Amino acid sequence: MAKVRYAGVKMVEAEPMTVKQAEKVLGKKIDMSMHQDEKEGYLVTYPDGYQSFSPKSVFEEAYVCVGNEYMHVSFTAYRKDITPEMLRNEFYAWQQAMVAKYDVTFPNLKIIE
Repeated sequence: MAKVRYAGVKMVEAEPMTVKQAEKVLGKKIDMSMHQDEKEGYLVTYPDGYQSFSPKSVFEEAYVCVGNEYMHVSFTAYRKDITPEMLRNEFYAWQQAMVAKYDVTFPNLKIIE
């Protein structure tokens, strides 16, 4: 069976903080052996209330802020059969799903080619 790529979307709340601060909040030691040079990151709270710490580089690669007035998302489609219109339609479908599921708003959000 061939490997297939997947992309996921989940809404979380996050607060920037250091590893030491997060250890105090979570009440446990955080294993940073895979990211020894990083001292900053985010305390992440998932919709079910679970909390964890994410190193800054890992978090910022996976999430984009939707709490600001403007949001800029940039990506490239590497498959030639994916058109800008297809991406725009998928994006707007995702946006509507997030509004319905999480009651969030996306002011001034639009795709610019």
